[in-house]
Amino acid sequence: MVSAVSFSAGELRFGFTPLSGYTYVIESRADLVTGEWAEVPGTTTVGGGTPLELTLPMVLDQPQQFFRVTQSP
Repeated sequence: MVSAVSFSAGELRFGFTPLSGYTYVIESRADLVTGEWAEVPGTTTVGGGTPLELTLPMVLDQPQQFFRVTQSP
C-alpha cells in the first residue's frame, strides 16, 4: 500500500513498505481507459519489509499521467 505521495520540482515522490519476498514494479500510462501500462525504468525492487521512498521524473509533455504498483511473487 502506498503510504506517502508528494509532488515537487517536476518529480513525483511516493513511499510504501514492500513485503519481503515479493518483487514490485511501478508502471505508468497517460490514459486510464486505453493504452498499455509501461514499466517506469529503474523502479523494480525486491521487498525487504522496510519502508521505501521512490522519486519518479514526470513526463511534462503529457497533460496527465497515472501510476500503479504491481506485486509478484
